[in-house]
Amino acid sequence: MAAGAVVGYRLHRMVRAEVEYLMRTSDYSQSSGVRSSEGVNADKLSDELFLAQEWLGLVTSRTLMGNILLDLPGIAGRATPFVGLGAGVGRTKADYASVWSRNTDPAAIVTGRNQPNAEEIARNLAGTSSSGRNTMRDVQAAYQLLAGFDYPLADAVSVDLRIRWTVFDEFSGTFVWDPLRSHVPNVRRDGSEPVYAIMSTDDFSYVGLGLGLKYHF
Repeated sequence: MAAGAVVGYRLHRMVRAEVEYLMRTSDYSQSSGVRSSEGVNADKLSDELFLAQEWLGLVTSRTLMGNILLDLPGIAGRATPFVGLGAGVGRTKADYASVWSRNTDPAAIVTGRNQPNAEEIARNLAGTSSSGRNTMRDVQAAYQLLAGFDYPLADAVSVDLRIRWTVFDEFSGTFVWDPLRSHVPNVRRDGSEPVYAIMSTDDFSYVGLGLGLKYHF
């Protein structure tokens, strides 16, 4: 679901400039198993972890864009097709959660195998779980391609139908593991240093179709 508002100015007979505010919300409410990882977690996925799962809920972005549109009059009757591009900044928030549970068999625990007390570490970690959830926020650069047409309803009113492909830079945020390995998520006993985790994505995008009412003044 998306909604927005646009203010524009005609620079030339065929060229328009716009400032556009858009809010988009997507409710994924889906979970997925972690299938690959890097660093220390790569070996854990094969034996040590019997459950490694992530969940993505509501994702909302508020974007302020500057657009340049090129009108293509005279090729579609009363309608005026247009194409355009835009750039701006978006603020995105995402509901995210993750659960990691270890094998109950100490022999399957690979964490700490290079330590002198490896057997004690394996016994302590076997069967423990870590989970965390947070609504994360980040600010990203955004870019978009636009295409559509204007259809006049009256001298000063027209319908604007446009399709957009919007791309955002990578997203990242933090959350606290609570519990962490089945205990409170603190490095220090006084709770002054909770253990944070970082979630990040590559660039992401969406395609949207919008219908608007435009007033010319």
